[in-house]
Amino acid sequence: MKSEKDAPAPPSSFGVAGSLGIGGPISSGPYSPGLLHGNNQGVYRASDALQEGDVSTSAFDDFFEYVLTQPVTIHKNESAMVPILQQDLPAEHVTLWSRNNPRPLRAVWLENKSKLTLDSGSFSIFESGEFAGEGLLDPIHPGERRLLSYAADQAMRVKITGEHSRRTLHHLQIRKGLVIENYMDVASVTYSANNTGDEDRTILIEHPRRTNGWSLEDSLKAAESTPDLYRFRLRVKPHATEKLEVSEHGPEFTSVTIDPSQNTNAYLIELVKRVPDVEQKLKPVIDAQSKLAELDQAIAESKQREQNASADEARCRENLTALKGNEAARRFVDELNHAEDLLQSTRKHTADLEQQRSAADENLRAQINALNYDWDAKVVQ
Repeated sequence: MKSEKDAPAPPSSFGVAGSLGIGGPISSGPYSPGLLHGNNQGVYRASDALQEGDVSTSAFDDFFEYVLTQPVTIHKNESAMVPILQQDLPAEHVTLWSRNNPRPLRAVWLENKSKLTLDSGSFSIFESGEFAGEGLLDPIHPGERRLLSYAADQAMRVKITGEHSRRTLHHLQIRKGLVIENYMDVASVTYSANNTGDEDRTILIEHPRRTNGWSLEDSLKAAESTPDLYRFRLRVKPHATEKLEVSEHGPEFTSVTIDPSQNTNAYLIELVKRVPDVEQKLKPVIDAQSKLAELDQAIAESKQREQNASADEARCRENLTALKGNEAARRFVDELNHAEDLLQSTRKHTADLEQQRSAADENLRAQINALNYDWDAKVVQ
C-alpha cells in the first residue's frame, strides 16, 4: 500500500499495489490466462499493475481467488511478484484513541471501493514520499471500511478529564412484594485532546457503547458506530487542545423482593423518602415487619432465660442428689421447686411468643400480597 498525504482537505487518495497482490515465487509457465510484461528480473513495477476490470474474483463464504483475464508469462529460471490491482481508494489520515489502548495511533480510514477483496497481509504507509509505518490487515471485502493503524502518534495526548452520572426515578411498581424501580440515567464523559505537532490532527475517539436502550444525546452524532463502541471525530489544530463531551441516557431497572423471612424495613423507609406517595401503601408492611422483628427479639431473650432456668434447675437437682439424707438437703428442695416453676414459666412464655410470631408472620404475608401500586414521576411534575 502507498498513501500520499495531502494538505488538510477531504480524505486523501490511497493507492493500492504490490503488497495486496499475489506475492512470492511463481514458477515458469502460465499462471493464469493472459500476459503481463515486467522487467528483466521478473518483478513487476506498480505502474505495470493491472487496472480494475483486468482481474476478477470468485468467492465462497470467506474464501476467494483472483483470476487474471490475460496470461502471465514467466521465463525459465525466473520468478515474479504479480501485482493484481492499482486503483485509488478513499482513505483519510486520522489518529485513533481508545480506553483499551491509551497510546494514540496514526491510522488510515480506508474504504474498499474496488470490486476485489483485499487479502490479508502486511501494508506500508508513505507520507510525503517518506516511510511512516506498517501494520497487518485482515481481508477487506468490497464496500467495507476499515481503520488501519500503523504507528504511534507522538504529537497527540488524550485523557479523560471528567465523568458524571445522574439518576432520576421515573416509575415505581409494586406487585405482591416485588418492587421495581425504573430510572432514567444520564452519563457523560469529557475527553481532552492536545496536539503538540505543527499540523492539524483529526482524532477518532472510541467510546464504549452501552446497550439495553441507551442512546446518545440528540446533539451528538458519531462518525461511525459498531455493536460495541462509537467513534467520534474531533479536529485539533496545531499546539491546541480540544474537548469532547459524550452524553448518553438510558433506562436502569432495579428490583427488590419484600421477603417475610428478611427485614427490609431499612429499604422501604428509604423508598418512602424518595416517593412520599407510597408511604400509605407501605406503612402496614413496615409496621408488620417491625412487629415481627420485636417478637423475634423477645423470643430470643425468652429462650435465653429458659436456658438459664434449665441450668439452675439441673444444678439444684444435682445438689439435692448429692446431699440426699442430709439435713442441708431441705434447703435445696425449695430451690429446686423454685427453679422448676421458673423453667415452666419461661417455657410457657416462649410458646406464647412463638404463637404470636406465627400470627404476625401470617399478617405480614397478607399485607405483602395485598400490595398493588404504580407511581409515575410525570404525574407529580
